[in-house]
Amino acid sequence: MNKQYDAIIIGTGQAGVPLAKDLAAAGKKVAVFERKRFGGTCPNVGGVPSKTFHASAKMLYDTKRAAEYGVVVQGLIKSDLKAIVARKNAIIAPIKKREDKFKALKHIDFYNQHARFSGTQSISANGTILTAKFFFINVGTRPRIPSYAYKVDFLTSTTILDLEMVPEHLIIIGAGAIGLEFGQMFARFGSKVTIVEMGSRIVPREHEDVSIAVQQVLEAEGIIFRLNAECIDCNTSKNQIEVHLHCSGSEKDRLTGTHILFATGRQPNTDDLGLEKAGIERNDNGYIKVNDLLETNVKNIWALGDCNGKGGFTHTAYHDYQIVKDQLLGNGKRKASDRIPCWSLFIDPPLAHIGLSKKEALAAIERDNFLLAQLPMEHVTRAIEKGDTRGLMEIIVHKKTKKILGATLFGVGADEVIHAVLQNMYCKGTFEELRDAVHIHPTVSEFLPTLMEKLKPLK
Repeated sequence: MNKQYDAIIIGTGQAGVPLAKDLAAAGKKVAVFERKRFGGTCPNVGGVPSKTFHASAKMLYDTKRAAEYGVVVQGLIKSDLKAIVARKNAIIAPIKKREDKFKALKHIDFYNQHARFSGTQSISANGTILTAKFFFINVGTRPRIPSYAYKVDFLTSTTILDLEMVPEHLIIIGAGAIGLEFGQMFARFGSKVTIVEMGSRIVPREHEDVSIAVQQVLEAEGIIFRLNAECIDCNTSKNQIEVHLHCSGSEKDRLTGTHILFATGRQPNTDDLGLEKAGIERNDNGYIKVNDLLETNVKNIWALGDCNGKGGFTHTAYHDYQIVKDQLLGNGKRKASDRIPCWSLFIDPPLAHIGLSKKEALAAIERDNFLLAQLPMEHVTRAIEKGDTRGLMEIIVHKKTKKILGATLFGVGADEVIHAVLQNMYCKGTFEELRDAVHIHPTVSEFLPTLMEKLKPLK
């Protein structure tokens, strides 16, 4: 049996769902396939549930510091992971209602099945062939697990969200965003935490001063870092997980813990889609190749969201949807290169970054044309009032054009404050406009104009 549609969307992540709604509202007949969780990674096992954990860890941390603020808290202060997980489940529960509403929309047929391409204009699912003029791939990514991990019982960023007992000693492999965020959370919940990293430092995209600042903050909370690890391997020994860090195999190069989390990156869910039957090209890491309009090499087939390697964030996935919507239903002016790179590491305090980093600026050919402004958070009144002066602020400016090229903020409210700088960049403003603006006192944002008065040649 064959079925004909105007459009077929594979995956219900942050790009697929709104695109399906818009196409259906425009009278198009749409088939939507989802083999697992409606809504994709972020609301189910990504940003939303992990940030509920973060909120609980933050509350625990602040409560333990209550005496510093003149607040008396009596009794034992500890985490209740079962209650934390229950809160997380309650917060993500409304996804089911959104799914039911989506399935009831006119012009949309929803298939809770796995779909594979059978040609350039057709897919196969449970023995049925479906054809369409347009195809949109929005299949996301999953945790990348090294082969040696299967020697032990391990956790991923997905399964750790359902733990109901705090690990005695959590070993984390990988010091990227996932490793650092869960490391701090579980250290606050009561675990001993050791983070293992093959690189020489954490947060390697940033300049060394930022990496050092972040590491110092986490070490102050008891997290142990083992950097420059080579020949990482693991096995089970006496009901414990034993991790080997170096090729020598000596005792000092071994760790023993009760649990292990692999935070070793993510990989695209593109290996079982039949892409080869449609002639759709992928790069060496499995990401679908797309152009600036997110079109694949095959006409009328687009790849959106994390699987195209153009962003890897919820906000970039949603922008992918906006780009494709603009092509199909708008004026076709939006493109992926329009967006300014931006991301945040949601530790406490948060680290937020946009555009060019100090590390990249120092390596650039035109580095002599760059200016750098720096300010430690200990000089920010609002941070002092809040009792958290950890971190720093950095902004890079082009000397001739006076344009802001990038910023890194690490400290109280950084994940929100940085949007003032980001908006200046999108509006093609100059550092002078940010410098001369009047911001509300007392806020962290109030110090952005002050920061812009501290520009010096990049060194």
